[in-house]
Amino acid sequence: ALKFAFYTDSAKDITGTIFTENLGISQKRFEEKSESFIKLLEKSDLVLPERTKNNVHKGTFGHTAVILGEKVGAAALAGTSALSFGCGLVTLVESESNKKAASKFKIPLSLMLSQEIPEKISCLILGPGFGRNGNPQKYLDFLKSHPEVKAVFDADIFYYPQILELLKIRPNGIILTPHPKEFSSLLKIAKIKKTSSENNSDIFSVEDCIKFKTELMEIFCREFPDVILHVKGANSMTGTFCKDANDTWNFRLFVNSEGKPSLSNAGSGDVLSGFTAALLSQGYNNLSSRLNATLSHAICSSKIKNNFALTPERLVNLVENISFK
Repeated sequence: ALKFAFYTDSAKDITGTIFTENLGISQKRFEEKSESFIKLLEKSDLVLPERTKNNVHKGTFGHTAVILGEKVGAAALAGTSALSFGCGLVTLVESESNKKAASKFKIPLSLMLSQEIPEKISCLILGPGFGRNGNPQKYLDFLKSHPEVKAVFDADIFYYPQILELLKIRPNGIILTPHPKEFSSLLKIAKIKKTSSENNSDIFSVEDCIKFKTELMEIFCREFPDVILHVKGANSMTGTFCKDANDTWNFRLFVNSEGKPSLSNAGSGDVLSGFTAALLSQGYNNLSSRLNATLSHAICSSKIKNNFALTPERLVNLVENISFK
């Protein structure tokens, strides 16, 4: 039977490819009793968007806005990947902190550019390339006053304490996508601390966030049950609270082991944010958008010959021919 220990980040270099063999005893006797809250994502779980109607236009497939920051390229990558994964329209929104940088950057021709958040957007991406010296309050206030707009938070936004209020009141939830260092900062902002410590620090370190990733994800999700939390790593994990067959709320953990080391390049996370926003804009719910985005992202990472040579631009292009086969 599958054991969760096989799918920790530190185990990925040890376990290799994992097979299960039938020994005449049901796997459910072991898996469902001890680890029923965990689901291993497989390629066969992938549900890609499909355009089954012909009488449609770009508005049919949603409008994603990406906030520009100090590093314009990161937001542009997120926007380009959203458009490539089926979002009907993508707008890059200038902020006060990026005007100088944006003037030197050639915005992709397929993306819109605006000084304000457009009306009637379906999703907003905040964080990729935003920087540590900006002011996100304007965009957080927008999300407060527009509860129908989906939101994907990534990268630099996890260093701004202002997000805490929104995490508490957001009715439709937010998809959070930190890597371990950002997760450490997010836990600090959320005031989730150690009860005791040998080194007199009550902050969970990056090492803690890797070693105790599952436990910390559950603690965070219990505190903020409306969010979808996706913590990146060798085996990325998505956590949330869901209702079971008895209509009871329980923590669920979804493990994605399909990702390859080819994703360990700058910009890969920005592409994943764009994939997620694209599915949100096309009508997927929060959890489904994240699970299918991370599966697509991971499957694409295995479609190259040399695993050191995957740029984010190429990753975006690989999604064109993706399938679960």
